[in-house]
Parts: sequence; structure tokens; C-alpha cells
Amino acid sequence: LVQASLILVPGSRVQDAIEAFKASAEFKPYLEAFTAAARPVQGSRNLVRAHAAGDVERAHDLFDAYLPLSRYEQQAGIGLAVRKHLLAQRGVIASAAIRKPGPKLSAADLADLDRLVKRQTRRLAEIG
Repeated sequence: LVQASLILVPGSRVQDAIEAFKASAEFKPYLEAFTAAARPVQGSRNLVRAHAAGDVERAHDLFDAYLPLSRYEQQAGIGLAVRKHLLAQRGVIASAAIRKPGPKLSAADLADLDRLVKRQTRRLAEIG
């Protein structure tokens, strides 16, 4: 874990993301298992490293690349179904099935997820 000695603007989205990542470090094995092959965890590490190195623009670029999918995944009602779908799609879990009365993703939801994952992948490739 990279220790960031930063002066950040209180309440900024990037500061919140960095603080959440640092606070979650004790749950690293759990996070790596449930963040689809650790791609978001690695993204968080890269964000913290960029900020610690003084590359605030890169930190914001990385945060912004992960934000749309993270927000979609946190929706009330379908969030669990979204997370399980992504985990199953990436081979982390065997099935995306949710027990009743849990939500089921619609064709539109699945199309949204596909679009968000493709956009995130493309954006991360662009920013390196």
C-alpha cells in the first residue's frame, strides 16, 4: 500500500476515494475476491500512487474512468444484481443468479453494463 502524504481539498471526490481505499486496505483479500479480478483495486492503487506523486490530473482521470461503472453498481434495487453479473462475467463467481425476491437485470440493464464496461476499458487504455 502506498502511503499518501497529501494535502487534499476536504470533501473532494478524489480525497474520498483515496480515504475509502486506504480504510479498506485491511479487507484486501475480500476486496480482491469481490472486485472482479482486482481490476478496480489496482485502479485504486494507481489513483493513490498518482496523487502521491503529485500527478493530480492523472489521479482525477483514473477516478473519472472508474466512476460511471461504480455509480451504476451502487444503484438501489439492482446493485447486487449488477455486481454479481460483473463478477460472473469476469469469472470470479460461477453464477450471477440472485435468490428471490432479488432483482433481475433487464436487457436494457445488460446493454448499459456492456456499454459502461467497454467505455471504461477504452478510457483506461487511452490514459495508460
